[in-house]
Amino acid sequence: MQIESNRFKSGIESLVIMQTTFIFLGCLIYAQPVIAKVSCSNATYSYSSYAIDTFEKYKAYVIELTNSARVPFDQYYEGAIQMICNGDKKGLLRHIDNGYVKQDAVNRLIRNLTGHKITGEIQKRRTTLGRIYSESRKKFGSMGLCEACADNVAQWYSRTGNRSACGRLATRALSGSKSAINELRRFPEYCQWDY
Repeated sequence: MQIESNRFKSGIESLVIMQTTFIFLGCLIYAQPVIAKVSCSNATYSYSSYAIDTFEKYKAYVIELTNSARVPFDQYYEGAIQMICNGDKKGLLRHIDNGYVKQDAVNRLIRNLTGHKITGEIQKRRTTLGRIYSESRKKFGSMGLCEACADNVAQWYSRTGNRSACGRLATRALSGSKSAINELRRFPEYCQWDY
């Protein structure tokens, strides 16, 4: 009788331990954070609002979106998200054409966002101007120009060529002229592009 009583007791203890384990695991599963589907309503942020917690939520949504779309979290893709949500197809096409973002990545963002204003996938062939701008901007950056300076010089070079003083200087720099490269690094006033 004592042996059966001990078996019964150990059986109940095992059952209690199993129930406790299941309840504990159930709580762990239930306690996992649930991230809502990313939509334009939570992937936009007004910089006029200085609420840190609002910005942190926005940043978390945008990071989640870029991760799910397999694109880098940077200023260019963040801008693309804003353009998608605001329906700025022209700006988005210019972003793609200038090489800031990749077309297939933009289409993944569009598929992953809900509530956006751009319908269908973006189909865009980069223009010659867009390719020249993108490639020259990278080259000017590798010469030691700041990012904004490289952008300005690339605008002049791709849009005006040798018809402007900055375009001529950029052409000389690209052909390897050390004096032209040094002049571009000083970023002369005539190379400031009027956006």
